[in-house]
Amino acid sequence: MFRRFPVLFLCLAALCLTAPFAWAAPKQEFYFRVLDSHDRLIKDARMEVTPLAGKPEGGPGFSMDKDGVIRLWWLPRGQEAIPGASDQVIRWTSAFHWRISAPGFLAAVGTINRQSTTRTMSDPLLAKLNQDPDTVAHGENVLLRRPEEMFAWDPKAHPPSGPLSQACGKLHLKEARVARRLGASFAWPAFDLKGDTLEIHFDWVGAPWGNQAQAPLTGKVALLTGLPLMIAVGQDLPPLPQVKNLRLVFHSSISPPDDPYAMPTPAQVIMQAPLSEVRRLGQGETGAREFMAAHPPRMEGGPPPAKKPAREAQTAPKPGPPQGKKQP
Repeated sequence: MFRRFPVLFLCLAALCLTAPFAWAAPKQEFYFRVLDSHDRLIKDARMEVTPLAGKPEGGPGFSMDKDGVIRLWWLPRGQEAIPGASDQVIRWTSAFHWRISAPGFLAAVGTINRQSTTRTMSDPLLAKLNQDPDTVAHGENVLLRRPEEMFAWDPKAHPPSGPLSQACGKLHLKEARVARRLGASFAWPAFDLKGDTLEIHFDWVGAPWGNQAQAPLTGKVALLTGLPLMIAVGQDLPPLPQVKNLRLVFHSSISPPDDPYAMPTPAQVIMQAPLSEVRRLGQGETGAREFMAAHPPRMEGGPPPAKKPAREAQTAPKPGPPQGKKQP
């Protein structure tokens, strides 16, 4: 019986050598400066986070420090990138949703998703290839606006507590993160009512194509950003008695095709449809292709079309007067 102890000891030692390492998560610092529309610090702002990968130290609520900055330390989630390999490669992910609010201001939302890698080579001769995780602090400026800055209409006609303002405010809060993922952000003012048409204004911040002509820009904005937002608005915007039509306006710019040094000219990609049709699109009762065919996007503004170079007139020589017969 005692002779088996060395064998058991060797098995236990082998198990310990093959057991996974205990990963020490590197701390990642995040900080947020919260400003109003006049670039002044909002000292009573507060942030709430929803973890997606990793977890914060403390929380889930964080307030400002004496410098007017919201700070938090994040412990990222570690995952072995190459399982079973002799070299140890760990991918660290810090991901969370954040929501910052302050009394008298509209809340702002956003998402953080940062990754870094740790690499430890098994061969001591390759130690120079070891890699430490990226722990550089990440900071953002967050702009909070007051409710009256969101609407272009007269607050006496449509007060903040009215159904129109309430519906638009909820839509803004819910779709702000969606719009950012689609390459757009709400413009200010974001909502306007012209007659029975509700306008929602966005700044398009998507990556440009090499060809900034009107047709490619209109198609890209409409298909990649406008149509998904139309579907989202159709799902979340309730029926409003004073609204018959919905118009999405995406503000962008176009450079003249014949002058690479000219300043870009403002342009807007516009998508418009009856609100009832937008709601049918959002509920899946109308297909996207059918909707786009019935309500195609259009562009307003932009530089005038380039002038075509004048072609040289190719004129045949005019025939001369008839010549008489030569006299003998």
